[in-house]
Amino acid sequence: MRESGETTEASQQESTATTSVTLVLVSRRGGGALRVVALLAENWACRGRNVRVMTNLVEAPEWSMRPEDIELVPLPPLPPASSRWKSIQAIRFGRYVIMAGLACRRDARTRGSEPFVAFLPGTALLVLAATIGLASRVIVCERNDLTRQPVPLIVRLGRRLLYPRSALVTVNHPGSQRAAGRIAGRSPTALLPNPAPSPADPADVRGSRVMLNVGRLVIQKNQQALLEAFGRVISTISADWRLWVVGDGPLRSILEQARGRLQLEDAVRLIGHVADIDPRYRAAAFLVLTSAWEGTPNVVLEAQAHGLPVVLPTTIADGSDLVTDGEDGLVYDPAVHGDLDRCLCSLMDDADLRVRLGLAAWERAKQRHEQDAPGDWLRLIDSLPAAPP
Repeated sequence: MRESGETTEASQQESTATTSVTLVLVSRRGGGALRVVALLAENWACRGRNVRVMTNLVEAPEWSMRPEDIELVPLPPLPPASSRWKSIQAIRFGRYVIMAGLACRRDARTRGSEPFVAFLPGTALLVLAATIGLASRVIVCERNDLTRQPVPLIVRLGRRLLYPRSALVTVNHPGSQRAAGRIAGRSPTALLPNPAPSPADPADVRGSRVMLNVGRLVIQKNQQALLEAFGRVISTISADWRLWVVGDGPLRSILEQARGRLQLEDAVRLIGHVADIDPRYRAAAFLVLTSAWEGTPNVVLEAQAHGLPVVLPTTIADGSDLVTDGEDGLVYDPAVHGDLDRCLCSLMDDADLRVRLGLAAWERAKQRHEQDAPGDWLRLIDSLPAAPP
């Protein structure tokens, strides 16, 4: 939401603002949401804001080089995700919610009407429940496709009950804004894009023979479809191509089995979670996503910032805002048999195409970075009333 007005007026407004901001994230791995939090925190701190990050991920590598004026407020660690007994897992999680909620409430009591920017539904519900009766202004940040993402019944009920007491509900792509209005109740909604990473030196997409996929190994990301497509096309293209899958998750063993069944042990690497993803982008020729749904995938923004073409499915919400087919990437329809194969073959077989699309993707990333999304976030937060509606 870019505010109109002269740049000098915006600069004066930011220089005189004294608002402290607390960003909150509870997550097992962090992923794209953690990178968004880190980008916003660093940018806002550089603008002179008092920035605090309340999270269970205080040891994440994203904070190793943070500015000194970003304060990390630790939340209790999440309980183990796997348990033989569902009842034990439910008890552990319930205990965690109570502990984290009490920690959040104790902190919020000392912060007056300071904004709390809560990322992802679970975190937002936790913060909204913990601040009942307090003056805290809670901004809910939904970062996925509300029209496609399946959520548990308890989350749907929690949204209906608690989102109406938020100061604002934000989404990161236009397709979710109408859906956000249905769950926000009387609270306002806003479209706030993810902050764009700074453009890096473009990767050597001509010389590379690496196809890259980045994401958790879960049903949503659908990496098995990518392995199967890669297995079909590798026999018709130079055999020195490799597929790197960066990320971890519960479907790792299934993907390992698929790799063996397709006889791709030498061609496909399941790299797992990495602390620094940049070297993987620099080594790649292009990025491929096969997700069943997404909001704004941060991996697309990051890949384009490294000058990589992106292959994107039509299942990505508002994907045209990310990739223009044939200009800075390729778009395929998962419902059309062989359409993904067509995109892979085109990029694997044509180095000139990779270079042309990659340079256009890098230019798009540069323009996106210049749009100052973090400043848009701050201006909207500054405009909120001093107390919850």
